[in-house]
Amino acid sequence: MLSKHLLIPLSNALLASLCVLLGIYSFGQPLFFDSISTISFIVIAFIFRYDINIKTVCILLLVENTLVNTAFLTLNNNLIYTAFAFTVPIVSLYFCRHDKLAIPIALLLFITLIAEVYWYKTDYPAPQIYFYFFKISLSLIVRQLLMYRPHGLNYYLNSGASILRLDWFVYKTIWVACVVECAMIIEFLVRHLLKIKALYIYNSYEYIMHSLAVWVLWLVVREAIKIQRKASLQA
Repeated sequence: MLSKHLLIPLSNALLASLCVLLGIYSFGQPLFFDSISTISFIVIAFIFRYDINIKTVCILLLVENTLVNTAFLTLNNNLIYTAFAFTVPIVSLYFCRHDKLAIPIALLLFITLIAEVYWYKTDYPAPQIYFYFFKISLSLIVRQLLMYRPHGLNYYLNSGASILRLDWFVYKTIWVACVVECAMIIEFLVRHLLKIKALYIYNSYEYIMHSLAVWVLWLVVREAIKIQRKASLQA
């Protein structure tokens, strides 16, 4: 009996250690980590394909990662691309207008658009701020879908979906990510408009976002193991 009580915390500690080691090893290798997380989400979604809850969370995170990576690989500073990239956050802010983050992000977007017009008129080589807004817009949509996931699935599919602690943890983690993205944008504006060499967020950005990505992966894997353990006890 004692060994069974020890097995769960020990397995959790081992899994957490593996995720930390993966995070350390993959730092500076975003494509490697993205490949690992993508494969993990696909495998978990397939293994738990009859569990509508964790499957849909994995699908949401998988779609978000795919869209972010696609946008990063196709970055382009031409006017049409930039206009499209700024249209996405405008639409997402309307869709997520009840999110507490919507108003401050909308204000930051408005200031950035004014700056973009100024840079365009003065032929200034503008930073690719729109990419960070694109990431924020996807994060807001995922936050919205996580909160309405059980209701939407039950309403449209009568699936018996329920809220998970995983939903809440990922929801709050995405909040942190959005705040970091906004801080990054503000620092860009300070550097390129006020000519103040502020690089505090810029220098720590990769560390923070990579840590958050590892944390989310750990949350999903831990939830999958928890569901599997519960199913084994019921069998």
